[in-house]
Amino acid sequence: MLYFSPFDLILKAKQKKVALGSFNVFNFEMFHAVTEAASKKKSPVIIATGEVDIQYFPPEFAVSLMKIYSKKFDIPFILHLDHCTRIELAEQCLRCGYSSIMFDGSQLPYEENVEKTRSVVKIAQWFGVPVEGELGVILGTHEFFEAVTQKDVQFKITDPEVARDFVLRTGIHTFAPSIGSAHGVYVEKPKIHFDTLKRISKETNIPLVLHGGSGIPVEDVHRCIEEGVAKVNVGTDLRRTLVDTIAHEGLNSYGEARSIMEKSRDAIMRVVENWLDILKSHIILQ
Repeated sequence: MLYFSPFDLILKAKQKKVALGSFNVFNFEMFHAVTEAASKKKSPVIIATGEVDIQYFPPEFAVSLMKIYSKKFDIPFILHLDHCTRIELAEQCLRCGYSSIMFDGSQLPYEENVEKTRSVVKIAQWFGVPVEGELGVILGTHEFFEAVTQKDVQFKITDPEVARDFVLRTGIHTFAPSIGSAHGVYVEKPKIHFDTLKRISKETNIPLVLHGGSGIPVEDVHRCIEEGVAKVNVGTDLRRTLVDTIAHEGLNSYGEARSIMEKSRDAIMRVVENWLDILKSHIILQ
């Protein structure tokens, strides 16, 4: 496997006006699909496991798979803990071998968010691992991926000046602001606050992260990248593809269960390939 530190890859992405794709997985088929797509596109990729998924996809299992697939493919893979709300879980995953951590204190009072995020940054420094933080609530995370409307989103938009204070005081390496995107299924076209994004990029001067990438128009994704986004999170597209493929193939085909999972894996792989083309992340290695 080619070696690049996770933060170096994100910095290269920002410099080249492209983005790393971060894909949320919670089983072997999804993991396999992401790595195969990355290999086919010759693109670095982030494989993310959310705090809510770890009961199905334990950290030790994810790290073991990462080691196996890193030897199999000559592509940089980053194993990322997404939306972690517990410091002890962040430390557990770091000790297991995760190479990237997101601590999500966005539901906490501001000063508590700062304090706990800064604590995770200090712990992660011992492992040489970058930390992503969040300010302003990106809806869907704590609503179990239910559909949200733009009315829900508007009052959660991140204040650029507060973002600057947050980044300076926590020492985070990447920053996930709330700019109009949301996790889950959009019931209407998302309104991205590009002016706010531009101001946040200027005030923080670190790579930004776009959460809730599934369902955002491609032209808006590209504009976000132009304004400083260097990592785009995609989860719902993969989950929806998994469920839709299984439903389409027929839940009564019990004798073909393995074949159905293989078809869902291949369908997810095509979704990831499409996203890697959109993000142009292969350019990072050129």
